[in-house]
Amino acid sequence: MPVATFLEQNSFDGKTIYLIATQGSSGYGNTVGEIEELAKGAKVVPVTSIYCEDIPDARSTLYDLINNNFSAVNR
Repeated sequence: MPVATFLEQNSFDGKTIYLIATQGSSGYGNTVGEIEELAKGAKVVPVTSIYCEDIPDARSTLYDLINNNFSAVNR
């Protein structure tokens, strides 16, 4: 699991992880808790979960979400 390895092997103290996920039926499932466990010291913020059927139309949704909710400091 490349993401798990990355989270375990790097320091996230004082960092914020914004989650954008794609899913077929379970939303975030256990993802938030698992990432909190792996990325010790990070604040984990579930931003949005995109249903698989909505992926083709998600570009504008993600663009608006990112541009309207994150300052240049967070990029």
